[in-house]
Amino acid sequence: MKHYLISILASLVVCCGLLFAYDQHVALKIAAIDMQDYVATLQSGYMQGQISKYQLDESLKELRDQIRKNYSSNTILLLEEVVVSGDVAMFEPEIR
Repeated sequence: MKHYLISILASLVVCCGLLFAYDQHVALKIAAIDMQDYVATLQSGYMQGQISKYQLDESLKELRDQIRKNYSSNTILLLEEVVVSGDVAMFEPEIR
């Protein structure tokens, strides 16, 4: 009986570990970004002369870096406009 319990416990540990690894590294995740507001904010700042062309380019590079930092390669980032419903993580870009 002791061997059965050890086998069951070992199977549960291995199964939970595999499920965790699958969720973190293989399973696709979906996140949404409100790109329209982000671009509108940058555009208005550029048009009003508050930010230069260089700062505009740097802001877009920072957006790319923020996405890479916050999301793994198994995450699909969609525009907020195309997401109809569901439990989707929202990505809010930081504007500096």
